[in-house]
Amino acid sequence: MERYVKISGMGSSTDQGGKRPKLIDFHAKGGGILALHFNVTTLRAALLDLSANLLYELRVSLTTKDTQQTILAKMKDAAGTLILKANELSIPVKGIGVGCPGLVETRTGTILASTNFELINGFTLGESLSSAFHLPVWVDNECRNQVLAEKMFGEGKDVDTFISLMTDVGIGAGMIIDNRIMRGKDDSFGEIGHTTIQMDGLKCQCGNFGCWEMYASSNSLISRIHEHLPRTLKLKDMMEKQNELTIELIVEAIRQEDTVVYKMAIEAWANILESASSILSIR
Repeated sequence: MERYVKISGMGSSTDQGGKRPKLIDFHAKGGGILALHFNVTTLRAALLDLSANLLYELRVSLTTKDTQQTILAKMKDAAGTLILKANELSIPVKGIGVGCPGLVETRTGTILASTNFELINGFTLGESLSSAFHLPVWVDNECRNQVLAEKMFGEGKDVDTFISLMTDVGIGAGMIIDNRIMRGKDDSFGEIGHTTIQMDGLKCQCGNFGCWEMYASSNSLISRIHEHLPRTLKLKDMMEKQNELTIELIVEAIRQEDTVVYKMAIEAWANILESASSILSIR
């Protein structure tokens, strides 16, 4: 036990007196955790110590055409590289945590369904990684991972109830209520991207019309700006040096006061705020 925890200080005694308690914290270098996250474009892999300090990180490109076998092979390669790095640092790896898009059955580590990444439907990721590395593996939806990280390390440390929104290729939400993460009966809480916000709206790849993702995700913003690219003041010149339109490029165009891009970004942000109000009444 001493390898993993340490005494970090002394607490206060109660009003009735008594011995001051010892405060216990993780021994940072007592072990390491592999953190893996992937979406339709990128696999990110990192080695963290027990205090969540980043020790090593790498990225691998993915596409929507990658099969489950291809993704698993890339994840194994990345995890193997991180384990070698951990060995160099004399840090024993104690487990693997995975964040991914879609509906995840956390009990088994299975990705049940993902609208934006259909090839991973039914992916028994937790079992596959655990068998490969003989380590405990925890797989969860990326939005729940995000809200948990916010609670432990970010702005949610001292807040008992809050929502964390993720706007990327899709849109999702994680929620903490009374310091407990919300999962729903079937682990489906937070799958809000395909909530209809505009009747008879744009057709979504899920088959419905007017989904939130069609109006407020990064993909929808990129698509809209691409349609109006000839009208942009700064972005069209920036695109001559970079063929791919990205969120980073859009942000830079806004910084350079491209009013056309700024207006469309504000419209997307307004859609996010308007639709977010629908989940604020859950409690």
